[in-house]
Amino acid sequence: SDVYKRQGINAEYGEPRETTMALAAELEEMEARIMAEIKASEERILAAIAANPGAAAAPAAAPAAAPAAAPARNVTAAPAPAPAPARAPAPAPAPAPAPAPAADPVYNVTQEGNITIVDIGSPDSWVVDTKAQGGMAGIQVEQNCAKMYNDVRRTRNGFRWGLFKFDASCSWIIPVSQCKATDDFGADWMNFVANLPEKESAYAVYNFDYNEIKGRYSDGQDGTVNVKSRFCLFAWSPKGSGVKMKMLSATSVKAIKEVCKGTVEAAIHDKADCDWDSICQTLRIEAQPISRATYGDYDGY
Repeated sequence: SDVYKRQGINAEYGEPRETTMALAAELEEMEARIMAEIKASEERILAAIAANPGAAAAPAAAPAAAPAAAPARNVTAAPAPAPAPARAPAPAPAPAPAPAPAADPVYNVTQEGNITIVDIGSPDSWVVDTKAQGGMAGIQVEQNCAKMYNDVRRTRNGFRWGLFKFDASCSWIIPVSQCKATDDFGADWMNFVANLPEKESAYAVYNFDYNEIKGRYSDGQDGTVNVKSRFCLFAWSPKGSGVKMKMLSATSVKAIKEVCKGTVEAAIHDKADCDWDSICQTLRIEAQPISRATYGDYDGY
């Protein structure tokens, strides 16, 4: 420091002393000018206030009041609009008409003595019975078979038996004939056997009435008549029918059984073995063919 002083150099800034003193003088002069300008400005403001003393004291003008509302006129208020009427509910849709019930099958008949020959028309008009499946051979059962079955089953109709056969194409089972019952059970049976076809297979439903010889209510010795009845389904397959017909008869019996429910089933093959005693053995009953009519109020099952 002493060295700097001897050489004339500012010890703080490392500059010569003359330069430092010159800068200090310029700063003082600048400060003086700024202070003078501030003072002059204050004097001008004070002079302006002194020249118009009311401007500073005058309160701010209040905002203009809104004009008074005009008196309301005596106007009748319009009535409120009436509420819109509620929309009527849409009418319920009309129910679909019920399907017409299927007409009961009807067939044409021709009477030959006590035998009724049935004609169900041409194959174009035949209707398959959907409840019957054709078995392995795919045979279709015409719906009139069910009608004949019910006619014979209801003993009040007075029918002893009904016969079904295969049509000419061997693809349908159709009803062909039925017979009224008489008072002679044995004669009715032999009449049925006589009407079985010689060279064709067939099925038949039969009201088999008989007098039980040794049963719960009759021992056959005291003259007590215990009349009983069996509703049978016979499968007729004669020796004279061809191999194809015999196979159809064997494989299609399931289809006719679907229509003729609730029957005692038996197969017969030869008219020579169809006498009364033989058929009773086939049905496993001990009976004799007494006379009694099956029509009337009696229902044997």
